Amino acid sequence: MRIITALTDWTFTRTDPGVGDDTADEAVTLPHAWNTSPGGVPAPDDRGPGWYRCRMTAPSAPSNSESDGARTFVAFGAAGTVADVWCNELHLGQHRGGYSAFLFDCTDALDADGCGELLVRVDNSPTGDVYPLMGDHTIFGGLYRGAQLVTVPGLHIDVADHGGPGVWTRVSALDDAAATVAVHVRVANASAADTTCDVEITVTDDEGAAVAAAATSALVGAGATEAVAVQVTIPEPRRWDGRDDPYRYSVTARVGDDEVTIPLGLRDMRIDPDEGFLLNGRPYALRGVSRHHDICGTPAVTDDEIALDFDLIDEIGANAVRLAHYQHAEAVLDECDRRGIVVWAEIPVNSKVSATDPTTNAAAQLFELIRQQRHHPSIACWGIQNESVISEALVDPRPLVVELVELARAEDPDRPTAQAQLALVAPDDPINRLCDLNGVNLYHGWYFGEATGVGEALDGYRAANPDIALGLSEYGADATTAFHAAAPTAGDYTEEYQAVFHEIYLRQIHERPWLWSTFVWNMFDFASAIRDEGGTVGFNSKGLVTRDRAVRKDAFYVYKANWSTEPMVHVCSKRFVNRSGDSMVVKVYSNQPVVSLQVNGTDLGEQTSEDRIFTWEVPLSEEVSVVAVSGDVRDEATFHQVDADDPTYVCDEPRRAVTAGRMDSWYEEQGIVLDRSGFGFWSLLGELLDNPETRAILVDLVGEEMLNHPQIEIGRNFTLELVLGAVTDLEPERIAELQTRLGAVTRPAG
Repeated sequence: MRIITALTDWTFTRTDPGVGDDTADEAVTLPHAWNTSPGGVPAPDDRGPGWYRCRMTAPSAPSNSESDGARTFVAFGAAGTVADVWCNELHLGQHRGGYSAFLFDCTDALDADGCGELLVRVDNSPTGDVYPLMGDHTIFGGLYRGAQLVTVPGLHIDVADHGGPGVWTRVSALDDAAATVAVHVRVANASAADTTCDVEITVTDDEGAAVAAAATSALVGAGATEAVAVQVTIPEPRRWDGRDDPYRYSVTARVGDDEVTIPLGLRDMRIDPDEGFLLNGRPYALRGVSRHHDICGTPAVTDDEIALDFDLIDEIGANAVRLAHYQHAEAVLDECDRRGIVVWAEIPVNSKVSATDPTTNAAAQLFELIRQQRHHPSIACWGIQNESVISEALVDPRPLVVELVELARAEDPDRPTAQAQLALVAPDDPINRLCDLNGVNLYHGWYFGEATGVGEALDGYRAANPDIALGLSEYGADATTAFHAAAPTAGDYTEEYQAVFHEIYLRQIHERPWLWSTFVWNMFDFASAIRDEGGTVGFNSKGLVTRDRAVRKDAFYVYKANWSTEPMVHVCSKRFVNRSGDSMVVKVYSNQPVVSLQVNGTDLGEQTSEDRIFTWEVPLSEEVSVVAVSGDVRDEATFHQVDADDPTYVCDEPRRAVTAGRMDSWYEEQGIVLDRSGFGFWSLLGELLDNPETRAILVDLVGEEMLNHPQIEIGRNFTLELVLGAVTDLEPERIAELQTRLGAVTRPAG
């Protein structure tokens, strides 16, 4: 039988073990990461090696003939980012990639008593070829998804299948009468003799009763692994039907004394450019959220903490989640399977493509993702890349996308591939057609333009690619719960603007049912070591919920009112307590047809709303207590009248949402015609940084420090006008001065 032993107690140091002994090592319990943000305090962008030690004893294998050749593996849920593993000073191997599971055979390194000292070097230093190469999220270091010993008999279900379970299923026929399922099992024989064995398959329902069974025999050579397929038929199958009925069977494969059980969800998923996402033959628009893996600044989280995240996702009624921007833990997929949440799973080809070896590590991480998680019924597609054109000045990402799509189709022909484009990718760019599904990350009303512009942008992508299903793969605005405004504006970081932003986007989404998926960026505030804006350091604040999961921002309730069927009312701006002036607007979100409002005990009457937003003009007094009521649900808040606006509600450094064309308009007003054959404010930041003369001009303007900022790479494919508009207060006259200097530089031929 298979024996699994958790390895939780380790010691840790950031000092190379070649210097001194381990007596100064810190005792830690896995999961563990070193560059975390305890209590929400931002951590520095701490990149480098760390060393873990663990003394362990492998359990004895069962004493029967099939245990001849028993093997013991040390398995890790993930290690960020490159891990080297030794046992009793024997190097077992290296794993490159910070988000997938991996394991090494340590049998031959153990001493005669089955004991060994594990030494693991984990290094999250930047590399030129291990993805992600950059991104707006912290690159954590550590063994942050646990470790265990896995001991198997000589004849066993392959435990070394690239971290996968060694069992997977493929449905060949599904209707109301029966489901025909091929169960694929990799049988490994570590013994010294050829062996004939039975491969037995049992399918049980959610109460444990057997509903189908089949078996076959296989001859497995000594030291070999054979792929075996067994077909089973399940009568009158019950579908995995999303949130409505996430029904799962269990498939157990047995080989000798070894067995593995995986979930089986019988469902049909289809995605059409005009009809959107269809589940089991009916329209099922995917309206969901994105999620990063850290909670309150650490990826070293428990299964219970992950479950609480999904309680919140359930609460707003989301039916889909984009697991950004890398492979997430098995416990995350288990929650999605159990709750009926459809998944976009992806690899960390994010923003930048390797110039030295674009393919090797990307392909390895995609291969591991598919092998490890293809048995989860919740997964609808494999994500290939996110915003990779950011680095196209250095390397064209398109050939890599083509290679990865081919790999995904070969490994899993039943699931489509997907990608998420940077907003600056033109609708007619061929990259939009390289995957089966396309998505675009749009931030109208935050980084640029007006929020209402998102609809026109989506229509443009669809018109250019009518036969490719289109999704809105990211959209969001930052908000800090301390900042508030009665008349919010783009870039003010207020809770009120974030809510208005999402109100506008939801209207645009509702008008476009052909969108196969939409994903709020993000469900939770998440760690991003390169961030310092809006009064927040080290975190991206676009979440609907704060990083500690303690506060649901008002935007959370925009979605709960529109997606959840649980009766609710929510009074907005509860934290905007101090109000100046003679009156205020009370806004309420509700999914109920009628809501009434009471103010200081006086009933202001009922309202109806078609967009689930209800507002009342309320006179201010020293204290204003409001209660919103609809049937059995209610919510309340208290406000105070003050003489002047409370300055603590205002962000000192607001973001400017910029619009291309401002400088063009200024020059037109001056009657000046520009020669665009040379450098100018229309040039991409990347080409200006790569030219020594134009870079020197930018350094003179904004300083070397700004040009070396970690986020500058993200801006390389943006025009200079957009970048300067977002980060400086330069007036058109000052930029015109800059334009004169840039225009005097001769652009290299070609």
